[in-house]
Amino acid sequence: MKRRRTLLLLPLIAAVAFSGSLAVLAQDPNVEKAQEFIKLLENKQFHKAYLRLDSNLGFKLKSGEKLAGAWNNLVRKAGAFEEFRSQDVEVLNGNGMTYHLVKQLCKFENGLVNIMVALDGRGTVADFKFSNYDGPPVPVEEETDKKPAPDNGTASNSEAPPPPAGGDNPA
Repeated sequence: MKRRRTLLLLPLIAAVAFSGSLAVLAQDPNVEKAQEFIKLLENKQFHKAYLRLDSNLGFKLKSGEKLAGAWNNLVRKAGAFEEFRSQDVEVLNGNGMTYHLVKQLCKFENGLVNIMVALDGRGTVADFKFSNYDGPPVPVEEETDKKPAPDNGTASNSEAPPPPAGGDNPA
């Protein structure tokens, strides 16, 4: 009887484990498009990133050179891009259009930066902006590459690292 119960539980455990991994793999297509845009900037493929802009923003910027300037300014302040952290998608309606605002938290060498990418209904980049991370302090255990704070005789070190970048907006 015990063996039969175990055999019945194995498919259930496998199904739960497999469905959980599918949930992690399934990602909002707007997040994927925003991350692809950010990766193009990171890889200095500014012309390809420029081709992802909607016509209004593309007309304002005229070429990928302004994208390069904005990204390079961010990297000068925040250090090299390291990884994507959390993201949030907000749906905005205005002027008869629907936009998806992807708020992507990114880890850079010197700290965390929010990168906001607004996508229009076709998935093209309608606007983007970099800003300081303004959320709660990130727990030390999540920051594995940080050195431990020196012991200065206090019981806790609640001071968060300073944000790395200013609110740069190329448009």
